Amino acid sequence: MNEKIRSILDHLIKGTEPPICNGMPLITGYEEIDNGSFIVLETDLPDDKLQIHLSYNAGDPAFFDSALRIEVMLIFGFLDINVPTQTAANQLLRILAEHNESAMTTSFVGILPDQSGNHLLTLNSVLQFLMGWDDSEIAIVLSTCLTNLVMASAQKDHSLTMLRTFWH
Repeated sequence: MNEKIRSILDHLIKGTEPPICNGMPLITGYEEIDNGSFIVLETDLPDDKLQIHLSYNAGDPAFFDSALRIEVMLIFGFLDINVPTQTAANQLLRILAEHNESAMTTSFVGILPDQSGNHLLTLNSVLQFLMGWDDSEIAIVLSTCLTNLVMASAQKDHSLTMLRTFWH
């Protein structure tokens, strides 16, 4: 794993001063996957199906050697594909509209198929920093992004019968 990313994640685990939105979500650790370019953050979120994944490009000459690009993906639910087509189309448009600017960053709603055939619903954000920026300040921005994504995903609209969130 890139040392800068490790430092940022360590700052994120320690928390920021002052805590942002009462520290939600609390990042308690991380697991490197795929030679460290893909990371699963360990959190105190209420369900282990609620997951935050992070991928990055850091100091990569093919990308831009003085830039750090972090992609954050929050898995927060799944789509029930057994909903009638007309209803599903209308509800999908509403889901997209409701999450249009909810993360207050460059963000988008995505669908991630899993091994069991489910269509997981994700809220994604892409952040870009300069490699020279202070790691603790990048951690504060990342913490704010994570908080915004989690808060946006926790909104419940019970009329959306095709959306099944992992929030209790």
